[in-house]
Amino acid sequence: MPIIFCFKKALAAPKSNRVQARGRPTSLNLRKGIDVQADAELDAIGLECPLPVLKARKRLSAMRPGTRLLVLATDPMAAIDLPHLCTEDGHRLLSRTSEERYGTTVLAFLVERGPDRAA
Repeated sequence: MPIIFCFKKALAAPKSNRVQARGRPTSLNLRKGIDVQADAELDAIGLECPLPVLKARKRLSAMRPGTRLLVLATDPMAAIDLPHLCTEDGHRLLSRTSEERYGTTVLAFLVERGPDRAA
C-alpha cells in the first residue's frame, strides 16, 4: 500500500505550538500592537474549502450571542467564505489579518456571534 503525503498538512505546526482555548479567553497577538480577545478558537490550519467555513458555522451556532470566535485558516478561499458566512448568518467580522507562520500564510478572523435568528 503506497504512503500518501500531504504537503499542506506537513507545513502546519504541531498543535502544541498553537494557542488553544481551554475555558478561558484566548489572547493572540495577530499584528504588531493589536491584541484580540476571543472566547474560543477554531484551528482550521491545513483544512481545505469548504471545511473551514463549515466548522466555523457549526462552532458559532453552539456559542452564545455576543461571544467571539478566533478562526485560523491556511485555505485562501477562507478570505472570501468567512466574510460571506458572517453576512449570511448575521455575525460580525471584527478583524481579518494574515501573517507568515510555519512557512505558510495563516489567515486569522475574529468573529462575534450574532443574535439568534427566528426560524
